[in-house]
Amino acid sequence: MDGMATGPAFGGEFVLFLATRQLVVYLAWLVAAGLAGAGACWCCGYGAQAAWSKAEAARQVWREARGKGSPAGDVISVEAERGIQEIEQYLEEHSVILPRVEDEGHD
Repeated sequence: MDGMATGPAFGGEFVLFLATRQLVVYLAWLVAAGLAGAGACWCCGYGAQAAWSKAEAARQVWREARGKGSPAGDVISVEAERGIQEIEQYLEEHSVILPRVEDEGHD
């Protein structure tokens, strides 16, 4: 014998090598997909945080404007009341009152 593995022993080692190599390939794809997913979440998180901070600033301005006794709050209240009165006036002018049909002895 010259020291080389032949027969079933060599075939078993080769199959083990192929299985290990395939496992490494799967793990590499899994790591790549995980990093891509993490990157997407990171970028979307920055976008969501920016939108949330803009919305929070707008909500804060609205809260301050609605505050009692503030000039901006008074302006908003007056404008809202005027708008409601205009809507009520429009509906009064353009509403149609349909005649009511009375039931004729239907019990």
